[in-house]
Parts: sequence; C-alpha cells; structure tokens
Amino acid sequence: MSATGNRGALVRWQVLRRIRQPLSTLAGPSLFPLLSLCVVSLAFGAVVHPYLDGMSYTAYLVPLALINVVLFGGIAEGADAWREADTTIVSRLATFDVGREAVVASRAVAYGAAAAIQVAALAVVLGAATGLALTVSGVVATGLLMTVFAVGIGAFAAGLGSRVRAADDVPGLFHALFLPLTFLSTGYVPLSLFPGGAQWLVRLNPISWLSEVSRGLLDGTRVRPGELVGAIGAAIGLFILGLFLAHRAERSRDRLRGSATAAVRFEA
Repeated sequence: MSATGNRGALVRWQVLRRIRQPLSTLAGPSLFPLLSLCVVSLAFGAVVHPYLDGMSYTAYLVPLALINVVLFGGIAEGADAWREADTTIVSRLATFDVGREAVVASRAVAYGAAAAIQVAALAVVLGAATGLALTVSGVVATGLLMTVFAVGIGAFAAGLGSRVRAADDVPGLFHALFLPLTFLSTGYVPLSLFPGGAQWLVRLNPISWLSEVSRGLLDGTRVRPGELVGAIGAAIGLFILGLFLAHRAERSRDRLRGSATAAVRFEA
C-alpha cells in the first residue's frame, strides 16, 4: 500500500475506534462543560446580565461550553496517546509503515470528525434551550470552526501525550495551559468587565477570538475577520506544535533503542 493509502487507512482506523467508544469519546467530555455552564450561569447571571445587551447569560456562555467540550476531549486524547505509545498497540501502528507524526495527524483528524458531530448537536440543543435564534448556516459554520479547533487540540494533545512520562501528567498540563486562557477570555464575561490593565491580554487571547466568532455565528451578529483569522491561526499553530512534539518523542525513542542495542552488542 502507498504512503497515502496507509495514512488514509490509519485515519479510518482512528475514526472507527471512536465510533466504538461513544461514551468515552462523545458523551464523557460533554458532562463537565455542561455542568459548568449551569453552575456559572446561576452563580453570576444576575451580575453579568445587565452588560449583555438583552442576551441571557446562559446563552452568552454557550460558545465557551462548546470550547470546553473540545478541551476536555483533548485531555482524553492526550492520555490515550500516552497509552498508545506505551503499549503493544505500537506494533499494530507499525503495520501502517508511517512516522509518528502521521499517527498524531490521524488522531487529530479523527478527533476533529468526532468533535464536529458532538459540537453541532450540542449547539442545537443549547441554542434552543437558551433562546438563541439559530440558523442552519450558523450551526454549520460554528461546527466547522470548532472542527478546525479540535484538529489543532487533538494534534497538540497527542503530541503532548507522546512526550509525558505518565498519562496522569496530561490533565495537569492541560489545566495549567488552558484554564488561565479560558478565565482570561470573553467566554465568561464581556471585555468591559475586565480591569483596564487586563483587557489587552483578553483581546490577544485565542479563546476570546474563538468565543467571539462562535457567538457571532450562532446568534447572527457581526464576525470580525481578524478574530476569525486569529482563531484559525491558533488552531494551525497547535497542530504544528503537536507534530513537533511527536517528532521529538520519536527521535528520543530512536536514541534509546540505539543505546540499548549498542549496550547489548558491547556485552556480547
């Protein structure tokens, strides 16, 4: 089989793995973001609502809920990538005759496909429940945007998982990287509620770009081209970083295997 055929077969295999595990790949990552949306809207809705120009605070939080679904799914992707690299499944992957970067890319594409279904379904349910005036084009455009984001997160998570020493390291690193970004974003509150000194950080935050673009697509308001380009650029950057981490992990394993072979020859 050609290299292109091997990569296609690898993507199909990764997609089938997720279809066979719907609870862990689809339902599981949705629970905490949905619970968080309910708790945060109840706790802070009365304070934030006057600054939302008539939109309910629960509806305002919908884009961040979709982003968090992708992020929490990324934690599972990273932990699974670590287990994949640490078990005999590596021998199965070797039959595809592709590099570790292709394995990470296939995971990312498969995760993006799963996230597209998940995000589109949640957008419809949450939009209807919170009173957003959804359109088919808005839901489709939001699903496509979140798919691009999910591919970037999936690659980054898989690359990270291939580099850490234990699967339990993935959640800690993800939280350390992305929790500050989500809280310092317009996903939770409008820009005007942040202190003046922090507003420049919020404006430069990719989670803010993604939140604002998704909100504009869902409720039919204006989408700023700069935020759209920034959100897509951030996803591409995460994808490239994930491939780089996977490449470094493969080189490290090659050096370890070479050292072990040299040691055996020396003893012989």
